[in-house]
Amino acid sequence: MRFLVVLLLVSLLHVKLIHTAPINAKRDQFHGLFNGRVTFFHPETEGGAWGACGPHENDHSRIVALNLKQYGNENARSKWCNKKVLIMHQGKEVEATISDACPGCADRKLRVFYAAA
Repeated sequence: MRFLVVLLLVSLLHVKLIHTAPINAKRDQFHGLFNGRVTFFHPETEGGAWGACGPHENDHSRIVALNLKQYGNENARSKWCNKKVLIMHQGKEVEATISDACPGCADRKLRVFYAAA
């Protein structure tokens, strides 16, 4: 009988430890599908070859600029820098990297460089 009581206590402790284990949540990422209009830009003539995130942008870069509200301080590196986004349109998909800020974009909007289109 004593063995069963000890076994029950150990089982309850184990369940409690599992139940209270921390969860590694990705709180800074959006999940799901978002839709809206896409605007395009050319880094060389609209803002320069260096994005707010720092990497050099060229005519072959698959990049997007994130709206300033989500990006944060455009003079600093954002937590969104180098995050990937999947752009889908009419059955086609392309992955692009957030590498710039878009001060003129509305909340939750992106500006897409032509190579990512």
